[in-house]
Amino acid sequence: MRRLGKEKLADYVSRVMKQKQLKLRDVERRSGGDITNGYISGIINGRISNVSLGKLKALAKGLEVDIYELFSAAMDEPRQLADEVSSYAQPDVLWLLGIMQEIAATPELLKILHELVQMTPKDREIVARVIESIIKTKRPARRTAGRKRA
Repeated sequence: MRRLGKEKLADYVSRVMKQKQLKLRDVERRSGGDITNGYISGIINGRISNVSLGKLKALAKGLEVDIYELFSAAMDEPRQLADEVSSYAQPDVLWLLGIMQEIAATPELLKILHELVQMTPKDREIVARVIESIIKTKRPARRTAGRKRA
């Protein structure tokens, strides 16, 4: 599965600043002071890695870039697979944005989603069970360490 946000946040910020010939103070000023030049420097130098949603918004404003592109770069780990997310868990915003980007970039996924949206809830449940069945058959069987089969 390909990784979304191929470019890390620090590299993305550095590249955009270089392309637009911006200095740290320029980005701070464009953000309306919502993010300081020291904070931006920390992101670029890798001292700050856990950037809040508010700071990402301010940074996008300061860089004058699409916020979704910046979110994609901020995703520092590979995208979670759908089967890793509990059906009861609330997916985080960055993961959800990554999924949306993946769907928009993949015609097959877009077609599947279009069909799912038009289905009845009962039919969606059937599709979900079929997908779960396919996933189970593709996963290697796990045995508990230390247990022997009789």
